[in-house]
Amino acid sequence: MNILNKTDLFHSLFDAFRQHTDSVYFVDGENPYRFSFKGKFVTVFIRNIHSAQRVNQDEYRIQCQGSLLETLNMSRNTGDTVLVLGFFADLQVFSAWDPDIFLARHAGAQTFSIYTRLSGMQKANVEGFSTYTDTNEQNVIMFRPDLLGLYVENSTALHQATTRILRRVAEVYSNTQSGQQPSARPIVVKRQRISVTRTAYPRSPRFKRDVLRAYAYRCAMCGIQLDLIDAAHIIPHSHPKGFDTVNNGLALCALHHRSFDTGLLYAQYVQDQGDYSIHVNPARVEHLRKMGRTDGLRSYEQQLRSKLLLPDNYDLFPAPNNLIIGNVARGVGLEG
Repeated sequence: MNILNKTDLFHSLFDAFRQHTDSVYFVDGENPYRFSFKGKFVTVFIRNIHSAQRVNQDEYRIQCQGSLLETLNMSRNTGDTVLVLGFFADLQVFSAWDPDIFLARHAGAQTFSIYTRLSGMQKANVEGFSTYTDTNEQNVIMFRPDLLGLYVENSTALHQATTRILRRVAEVYSNTQSGQQPSARPIVVKRQRISVTRTAYPRSPRFKRDVLRAYAYRCAMCGIQLDLIDAAHIIPHSHPKGFDTVNNGLALCALHHRSFDTGLLYAQYVQDQGDYSIHVNPARVEHLRKMGRTDGLRSYEQQLRSKLLLPDNYDLFPAPNNLIIGNVARGVGLEG
């Protein structure tokens, strides 16, 4: 059984958010984690799912500390959406418990376990969603990582949905393009309409033009041109400080833009040396190694420059504070 450390769980969670929208960034926390998701704050507690080691071999669980309840209640009282998740790395599937029932059911407990089912996770791996009703009549929802954003936006309704409706939701979602409303008839559960959408944050054409001109249409990390260059925000554009200014931008090829957005690569300003160095994030690499996804790493690293290729105009250089904030927003520096 593949048990992930805290940093690996974070990356699995963050990657799942990004499959739904690019309007997401990490705020703070060390589990529970706090994210901004499409303009709203979400507090997420996540643990590895493991066997309950009971006679019923289908029974799996996560374990929690009683102090978690106070933390999650405080987050909810500030207006955050609260999620209680388990992740089963062997199948790449989440289980989610109804936060209302979770917080009420275990009030006063010092330590406790909450349960899911292996058979349900196996079904979710294939069909997208599955559900299991526990002894307290709670519907535990199981789903693939690409459906996490959909769960966040519709958790109350989904915890009341039948398996048939969940299967329909997954089908409609998979056929919905980014930025479009689904063409199918609305899906309603107990008078609650399920929002089946994919969203993309609006881009500024001027920002792209100005950044590409400043960097002479070259990737700041490898130097390639060939009209393969994007304008990447240093502080994510969904962040309150993610302004469309050149000093908050980098010209990056498609490969290194994606690498930068996912925190695989980051840039750092070293003041006493006066340079902008490029780094491969070791925590992210280790997470990918555990997922079996590091083929090509050596040649990938060899293509990188050691320092950013910068504009001719000093005033257009990346602002050092933007690099600091941007790295935090992508979870760079988190340790297991």
